[in-house]
Amino acid sequence: MISVVLSTLALAITTVVYAATTVDVKFANHIQANLPEQDVFLESKDNPNQVVRVEGDTAKDPKILAQKVFAAKEAVPHDPFKVGLNPLGPYPKGKALGFTLEDWLSAEGSGTYIIDGDTASLDLVLQKLVPNGVYTVWCSRLTFPPNPAVVDRPCGAADGSENVFKADAEGAGKFDLKLPPLEESTKETVSVIALAYHSDGKTYGANPGDFGLNSHVQIFFLIPPAQAAESPTPVATAIPTQAGGLSSKAWLLIIGGVAVIVLGWWWFSKKGAGSPPTPEA
Repeated sequence: MISVVLSTLALAITTVVYAATTVDVKFANHIQANLPEQDVFLESKDNPNQVVRVEGDTAKDPKILAQKVFAAKEAVPHDPFKVGLNPLGPYPKGKALGFTLEDWLSAEGSGTYIIDGDTASLDLVLQKLVPNGVYTVWCSRLTFPPNPAVVDRPCGAADGSENVFKADAEGAGKFDLKLPPLEESTKETVSVIALAYHSDGKTYGANPGDFGLNSHVQIFFLIPPAQAAESPTPVATAIPTQAGGLSSKAWLLIIGGVAVIVLGWWWFSKKGAGSPPTPEA
């Protein structure tokens, strides 16, 4: 019987278990991603009642950066790849947002997205957001041209009850969430983590609101496709070097193996078998 116990233990601790996957999150704005700014606008030079999107080197001009930004008077669909008929405007002018283009583009953030089996965690630290601003965090899917498409989903609960946070008076914020793993990114379609500022101070549940009017994506991160894989290293032969150590599944197997030894020893002691015999080679 002892041979069965030892065999079971050997099977438990040599089962291939892989460590959690950690993705380092580093946010960028549209200009840093070489895309037109989508959700805040500058007053048109040709018509003070209209606004336009800004892009490229224009958005790096100090005189442009010092200008106040506006919302649109109505929702303006996202068109970061400029495939539509009017990707840059003009659009009807909405309310002044109370800050400059430089203020808006100064936002930054970083953190980690960790996948551990059938669970994941998202831990973000943000700076230079809109002071006291209301934000939501979106776990969207973006398909690149030639057939661009976006599906916006709140991070966490599908009703948007877990994706809201508010920046402090200095524009700093933190966001921590346990959630199901996001869909894996490919070369054609990626998962995106995006922060939307709500200039009306309201959130809209499963809906991000009206882009350009009351919902404004400030920074985002595209989760890269998984690297083409070499054979992963089993926990049985090497302890992972990344922060976090062994995965939860590895710990469960180790604890289970110890339990098998203890229970096996107890069983033989109770039967009066004495010390377990040495297994034959």
